[in-house]
Amino acid sequence: MAVASSPPVAVLATLSRACVATRAAAGAAVATAAAAAPATWTDPEPVATTTRLTSAELVASLGAHPTACYTTARTAGPASCAVFQLRRHVDRLGASASALFGADPAQVAADSLRAMSAALRSPLARASDAARKLTVVVEPHEVRVLVEPLRPRDARAPVRVALGGPPRHDPKTKDLAYVAERRAFVDPAMEETLLVDRAAGRVLEGSQTNFFAVMRGAVWTARDGVLEGTVRALVLDACAALRVPLRLEAPLVADLPRWEEAFIASTSRLVLSVDELEGRAMHPHRPVTSALAVWVQQHVGERSEEPERVLGSL
Repeated sequence: MAVASSPPVAVLATLSRACVATRAAAGAAVATAAAAAPATWTDPEPVATTTRLTSAELVASLGAHPTACYTTARTAGPASCAVFQLRRHVDRLGASASALFGADPAQVAADSLRAMSAALRSPLARASDAARKLTVVVEPHEVRVLVEPLRPRDARAPVRVALGGPPRHDPKTKDLAYVAERRAFVDPAMEETLLVDRAAGRVLEGSQTNFFAVMRGAVWTARDGVLEGTVRALVLDACAALRVPLRLEAPLVADLPRWEEAFIASTSRLVLSVDELEGRAMHPHRPVTSALAVWVQQHVGERSEEPERVLGSL
């Protein structure tokens, strides 16, 4: 008896930049080609299809691609096509693509926005009853955008975090090569593995998140040597709005016993309180983290924009 395949749950939009000559020879089929003079390039339309791929599978399928960068983003809500901190995301993609393979940041931004729009406007993506997660991968001649439901974390599962990773070699660039590198030290049993500057004895960030410690009522987080995440920026604004003391300084590993609270921040998690760090249970009373988490959640919508609006302003 044949087993019915599960229905597609995600949308993948692909925008390929092809030379006119290549496109004509292929009979209008989308093809990639080596970069030629910009005047010979077409302005292709993104193609959106349904898929059962997850973001992790998409990234893994590309391997340690030496010339590919990526970002992950989220919509403001279930029915919304507005993307949180969208301008920051496309600016970072442009800067990363420029550093990795000499791409024009403005063109990368425009192509990424057009592919995002195609994916978000597809019927399956719009039918989601949850906020949506976007994974955007930029290669020299192609942009891919995967839109899938943003699945909530099981709130009953403790948030366990470990120390273990080295600092990023280039925290300003979010590339796929790093995804392969972190597999060597990330513990899959943990919610996150933190990156540590062993020489200085300081905790910098997580392998996929920004990290914050609360000590003596103040929030401590690294100023330099970290990927400046979009949710991190909102946490810093929350500290200012709620008058929570902020120290832009990486917390010391030696001070771990004195940390009153700790939390991580990322696109999918927003602000997530840590229950256990390096085998040590954190105090259950976490007023600073709780207040910041609520403020961040409340302000996601106002920091979100639709791709078409941002594209029109470029």
